[in-house]
Amino acid sequence: MLECYLRNKGAEVLFLGHPFHFAPEPRSHYRWSQSGKTGENHYVNLFFRNDVINVIKDSLLTLWCVMKSGKFDAYVGIDGVNAVMGVLLKKLGIVRRVIYYTIDFVPKRFSFAPLNALYLWLDRVAVSGSDIVWNLSGRMTQEREKYGLSKAYRSKQHVVPMGTEGFQKKGSRDTYRKNSIAHMGHLVPVHGVSLLIQALPEIVKKVPSAHLEILGGGPEEDDLKRLASQMNVARYITFHGYIKSHDELLTMLSECAVGVAPYVDSADSFIRNSDPGKVKAYLDAGLPVIVTKVPDVWRELEKYKAGVGIEYDIHALSDAVIWILSDEKRLSTYREGANVMSRKYRWENIYTKALSFIDLGSRMP
Repeated sequence: MLECYLRNKGAEVLFLGHPFHFAPEPRSHYRWSQSGKTGENHYVNLFFRNDVINVIKDSLLTLWCVMKSGKFDAYVGIDGVNAVMGVLLKKLGIVRRVIYYTIDFVPKRFSFAPLNALYLWLDRVAVSGSDIVWNLSGRMTQEREKYGLSKAYRSKQHVVPMGTEGFQKKGSRDTYRKNSIAHMGHLVPVHGVSLLIQALPEIVKKVPSAHLEILGGGPEEDDLKRLASQMNVARYITFHGYIKSHDELLTMLSECAVGVAPYVDSADSFIRNSDPGKVKAYLDAGLPVIVTKVPDVWRELEKYKAGVGIEYDIHALSDAVIWILSDEKRLSTYREGANVMSRKYRWENIYTKALSFIDLGSRMP
């Protein structure tokens, strides 16, 4: 979204993407955006199944691609490795300003102690060497200081949360299935979909027409289908699998009544110190959100009457779903709250504010 924002502001933007090795398209790619238009993707036909080798390859590709493309007003690196490459490019005089965009910070990311120490070291180098740090949540600053980062770096760290796109549903936003429950995202244990399936028997006792739409695929999908059969709730669930089109995904979400994000909390959780995109996608589609009290966003959801925060518990989840679906007036109030909160978090507003904290010179990066 940052590339789109900058392009629409008339900036010339070089985008470099380094997907995970398990992505549908694992090859690194780059493109130029100029005069408000997105350029053609250029792919690098080199990738490995080993994460360490991939990181080294990606880092070298970043240096090569940026250095051969000229000089830049600003470099935005997402994650510590990419940000450190930006710090190096700044020392070489290739880029003038470095922004470290932190989408998650997990102090105990790796069980292998030397690798985890390297991860924390890279983060410290990225924070100290960057001109400004964008954090998805305020918790990241606090967690960094717990693990040794100096408080002297507080002033350069700013909260830049996930945003919404301003999705416009075809037809009325009031046309939705009033007892339809949505879960969007990768099907992995940390996303808590099993808890949602276990809560369904209680939900359908009070809301017999309730139906769960699971939008997304993943390694846990077969296990979840078996659980649904064991719980005798398979008829109340539709597994849609992976949905390639983001617009189609938002359209399907907008046809539901409520979105659920029952995250599991743990020491190595990617969610605890972040601002999950799932919640903002629900809001963008006009859905109130039921979320476990893992990411801090639950507090603002309750403030706007755009959702509720719950403990990770079957009864707490079923009670929240029943509470919001069983009262049409309440559901309408919370859907309006979702729309209000969604408008606050438009990407245009977020990036305009974020870029105001750094001097980019006479032109955009």
